Amino acid sequence: METLVKSLTSIFTKQLSLDQDKEQIIAYSLRLVISSIIGYLAIILIAYPLNILHITIPMAIAHSVLRVCSGGAHASTSTHCFIIGSLIFSALGLIVKWLLPIYNFMYISVSSAFIFIIAILIIKKYAPADVPDKPIKAKAQREKLKKLSLWVVIIWYLVIKLSLLFTGDKYATFIIATGWGILWQSFTLTKAGYKFTEFLDSLLFNIKISRRYDNV
Repeated sequence: METLVKSLTSIFTKQLSLDQDKEQIIAYSLRLVISSIIGYLAIILIAYPLNILHITIPMAIAHSVLRVCSGGAHASTSTHCFIIGSLIFSALGLIVKWLLPIYNFMYISVSSAFIFIIAILIIKKYAPADVPDKPIKAKAQREKLKKLSLWVVIIWYLVIKLSLLFTGDKYATFIIATGWGILWQSFTLTKAGYKFTEFLDSLLFNIKISRRYDNV
């Protein structure tokens, strides 16, 4: 992936005559877009045969939207990111599929409210959650990202409440899936989320899935 990012960045830089700062922005944006595409393809590859694609895609999208502004734990290589992400969302998708029959209007209302409260508390304390090699140093930037993260969760909850108000539990699968996506992303902001990701990352290194220099 890094080779592709460097090649595309070089093309954009030469064609648009970009300075070094803009070149870094282009490289970061390309890396984000390419990794997102590959990540979703990996999720689809696993989720489709399990018949949980309708659960995992809304879940992953909710997670991705919040992650853009809140940050969070991630693996040390792009390969590990794809593997961990696809396995986690597939596992959560199977759990949601198993739990769907017991969800009713009241259960959905209570669980979504619980997720909203937990997410808000975690975001206020931990977001934006960066990593040592890519720290967010500017205070204004940190405050902006925290506010954006809070608004993502607030807007999600308002949409859920309006959906429940006007359509009942018609879109229960979507509501539950996005809720679990928000909850998982919130978990990755915490110290426990970082430790869990580090554990999975180390586990993949032990079975030699990829090399340490394949950085995200």
